[in-house]
Amino acid sequence: MVMRKIIELTPEWVLEKLPDTSYADGEGKISLCTGSLTNADFIELALDTLNISYETYDFVDDGDELVFGFDLRIEDIKEECPTLHKRMGCIHKNLLKN
Repeated sequence: MVMRKIIELTPEWVLEKLPDTSYADGEGKISLCTGSLTNADFIELALDTLNISYETYDFVDDGDELVFGFDLRIEDIKEECPTLHKRMGCIHKNLLKN
């Protein structure tokens, strides 16, 4: 008998763990960025699953690597991603202080 192990990933886990970097702009928006196309696909799937509006972009960083980014509003993740919302909210508030 073969034992199968199943891993269940939540959208919040994807949005917290797969971006290489995440930023708050101090104006209520956050950016999630990754250099991996696979991670970008999972981030997009998580955002779509949660029905969160976002804007996508890509750019070449200083090391000539392609980066995929997602911009969204902090408040849009409040209900479904409380841990990420709290972390990004703290960054946002620190930016407002400066």
